[in-house]
Amino acid sequence: MRFLLALAALCLSTLSVQAQDWRLDTTFEAGWFWGAVNSEYSEMFIGCSGYHPGADMMVGSEDGPHHPYVFTIELPDALIPAEQHHWANAATRNDVMIVSNGLGYILSDLRYNELNGARWETYISVGDPLIVSLLQGGPVDIYRGEQRIYALPGDGIASAVTGAMQFCDAHWMATGTPMPAHAVEMINRIRVASNAPDVAESGQPMLDRMLADITTHCGGPGEVQADTIDYSDFDGDGIEDVVLDWRGVSCQGGSLTGGQGAGNCGFANCLIEVYVSGAINSGAAPWGILAVSGFADEAQPTDILMDVTPQVCTQLGLPQGCLIRRRWNGVEFIRVAF
Repeated sequence: MRFLLALAALCLSTLSVQAQDWRLDTTFEAGWFWGAVNSEYSEMFIGCSGYHPGADMMVGSEDGPHHPYVFTIELPDALIPAEQHHWANAATRNDVMIVSNGLGYILSDLRYNELNGARWETYISVGDPLIVSLLQGGPVDIYRGEQRIYALPGDGIASAVTGAMQFCDAHWMATGTPMPAHAVEMINRIRVASNAPDVAESGQPMLDRMLADITTHCGGPGEVQADTIDYSDFDGDGIEDVVLDWRGVSCQGGSLTGGQGAGNCGFANCLIEVYVSGAINSGAAPWGILAVSGFADEAQPTDILMDVTPQVCTQLGLPQGCLIRRRWNGVEFIRVAF
């Protein structure tokens, strides 16, 4: 990514734009993850993405490429006209610049993608100088040549970009993705920031906490099968809680490598852990129990349904392959009748 120091020589004709905010949207679906940062009217998009082993390839494969430790930057074509030689990604342009904190950053290799809502897109490292500048906050201007075509305020952009990077980094770690040299300095900075007291006090997404715990348990990178994670809001606080079946976890190094469920499985049962936000953010550990499987009940968001071994089903006087229902009571999941 090339960057230029001079703005004085640029023509300052400006398209007036209503004041904007920046927002962060994070998605984890069928093993795919997206961290998306948008200006209010989508004049500019910054995003990261990828997938876990076992992901449903029909869900996100067309939304690629998915480069680890790389941000996609997209701009609409409304004021950046595409000529015929740009169609179908046939030619790049190098006359579009993002100005942040007094410096201009040329978006090199910017391509026109008709299949992505007729938008221009390019890819830059999470450690690119442009990202470093955006993390300082401040207004963002977009130039085509010497003409300023968008003027966007900077409210929320630093926290949104940081949040997207933290979200995707947690998933990249969980999939055992090696960190390239160009990302090391920035990601280490982001990881330190995520452990700051103000972040801990405000709470963190339960998926991030779960992925961090897996990394700690493995003593390094681990992988999680997409179909062994489930979600609900068990305590009704509006924050998504997470169910983890350790059967789908594997460590990528150390003494637990190759162990079923990263060492958390027995002959038939594996550890099922539930990250309930109210409890976790109050300092409690995840609630856990051994079972054949565990998953959220879509019809009853306070409940989890657990498979138990045939022997336990017999002991309970229930059919083999029986399910047990457990409900969050504010402290733990207690067994309740169907």
